[in-house]
Order: sequence, then C-alpha cells, then structure tokens
Amino acid sequence: LVRSNSILARVEHRSETKIARTPKTLKVYADNVGLKFEAKIPNTQVGKDTLEEIRSEILDACSFAFSGDTKDTWSKDAGGHEIRTITEFDKINDIALTSEPAYPGTELSIRSRDEWQKEIEINKIEMKSSDLDIYKRRLKLASIGCKDLTKPKGKE
Repeated sequence: LVRSNSILARVEHRSETKIARTPKTLKVYADNVGLKFEAKIPNTQVGKDTLEEIRSEILDACSFAFSGDTKDTWSKDAGGHEIRTITEFDKINDIALTSEPAYPGTELSIRSRDEWQKEIEINKIEMKSSDLDIYKRRLKLASIGCKDLTKPKGKE
C-alpha cells in the first residue's frame, strides 16, 4: 500500500467524532482478505464514549469512505448473495466505526496490542508466496497511507 495524505477514523463518518489519524494513531493494513486497521483511541470524552459503544455492541461494524476512480467485480456466494470486490480506488477518505455498515461482512472489536500482533504474525505465516503474488496483482490500491503486510518483513 502506498503512503498518502492522512486518513481519519471517525464514528459513523461524522466529522465531529475524529478518534484517530494516520500515521500516528491509526494504522491501515491490507491482507489477503481486505483492509484492516488499528486505532489508538484517545482518552477524550468522544474516545471513552466510542470504546463503551464498542463494548456494548452498539458500534459493531466498519465502513470505508473512498473516492476517485474505482474498479470492482461482482460475484455471488454459495447462498446467492451478491459480493462486490473493490480492486482499485484512488483514496480512502475515512474509516468509520459504525452500527450501519454498507457491507455487513465487516467486524469491529477491542483487543490488546499483543493479541493484534500475534494475529498479524499468524497471517504472514499462513499466506503462501503464490497467494501473495496473486494478491499483489489484484490489489492495486493507491494513495492510502499504510504499511503493506503483503511485503516480506524488512522490505517495506
């Protein structure tokens, strides 16, 4: 993934609820499934309220606002549900913690940094090099300020 202007994390895409920003308090990653992020939530009233809404499962999903030229493909899963896969876009405008996602497959949870790092390491080991090559070709995301987990360690 390529560095870009900063990306904000917000609650429900609302401008008054900024809770993190790349590169200091928000990290965005792409893996073989899609986009993931880690946010360090501030010790502010908005931050405390956000964490409580996540714990109580009021906020339980994510949304990514992106802009510019996009490329996507459509398919159907085994249950006949349509699946949209976005393969290219110009910019991520923000990441939102939300109760009403555009796509229901997103997840939101609170966990410790140690748990998160362990999952990152497991995902690196489980991805085969051929999967990485295919993934790199398919996922040509531009202009999202992030570290690319598809690159081997030390080659970022």
